[in-house]
Amino acid sequence: MKTLLLSLCALTLTSCSLWRSPPSPTPNEVKVGTWNLEFYGADPKFRRDTPPRDDADQERIAERIRALGVAVLAVQEICGAAPLDDLARRIGPTWRPVLGTTGKWTDGRTQQAVGFLYDSAALILVHAEELLDFPSEIDGLNVFHRKPVTACFRHRGSGMDFRLVTVHLKAGRKARDLAKRRAEADTLHAWIRRLQADDREDQDMVILGAFNSTYGAEPAELLARDGAMALLEQSSPTPTILWFDDPIDQFAVGRGFDEVVRGSLVAHAVTGEAARLAFRKSCSDHFPCTMVLRGARDDDPTATFAKGPAAQVLPVSRRAAGPTASPRS
Repeated sequence: MKTLLLSLCALTLTSCSLWRSPPSPTPNEVKVGTWNLEFYGADPKFRRDTPPRDDADQERIAERIRALGVAVLAVQEICGAAPLDDLARRIGPTWRPVLGTTGKWTDGRTQQAVGFLYDSAALILVHAEELLDFPSEIDGLNVFHRKPVTACFRHRGSGMDFRLVTVHLKAGRKARDLAKRRAEADTLHAWIRRLQADDREDQDMVILGAFNSTYGAEPAELLARDGAMALLEQSSPTPTILWFDDPIDQFAVGRGFDEVVRGSLVAHAVTGEAARLAFRKSCSDHFPCTMVLRGARDDDPTATFAKGPAAQVLPVSRRAAGPTASPRS
């Protein structure tokens, strides 16, 4: 076992040293990413088949985020505010966290929250909220254990602004899992359509994160109904998770978001069995994915971003576990 651990550490160091930073974005570009960090900050027993992360591993995650060149990163599977606060500090002094409060397990310790990390030197956080008024049950199905978090940003360099929605939809391939994911996608689609129906609303929006489904399948097909959104696809599909070849971490782009550079989606996968095992030990069973926005200015300066109830506004320092959220009318 000791020999295996040493080998994994050596491979991790090698893979990190080979990780090349992408070209720096131009003043009119913003790189946006998503990364499921697999129980980041949680009890090590939830990664039973790999040694627990240590301090050096956490530094490697921060290093990889810096190397991605993103201004904002949607994150999933975060076990509480303290681990994400610490990760933001490790990335750099201008990085800030925004984290939801849901996704808690019945053990009282584990959480799979979703949120964002963003560079305040590049972006201004205009508004953020956790969509707590999304239902927790639909037709007898438990849904949205991890309520989506939405955040609106303005790029300091160009002035363009946009809305991101980070999600961790129901995982699994059983019929009940598919039904839950379908119900979650239907709710998201209805919410997006209400925003798009308002002439005052800024139409630049992206849903990103762990969709737990691939191209041509639900929930992406459901989000695309009525032309509401379109899935941003890789030109050559690359896995976004260690366990199978399908890309399951996705970006759904709202209609009219012209600043999204089509063809810019990249899954930063690691190849080779040994390197993948080392990546899992240090980082996650998911690979980060990125895309690019490009705009010289804000193309809709009079548009605004709708806000939900004050109780949903983030960040919060503490929020008691409330009753099950009721469906929207």
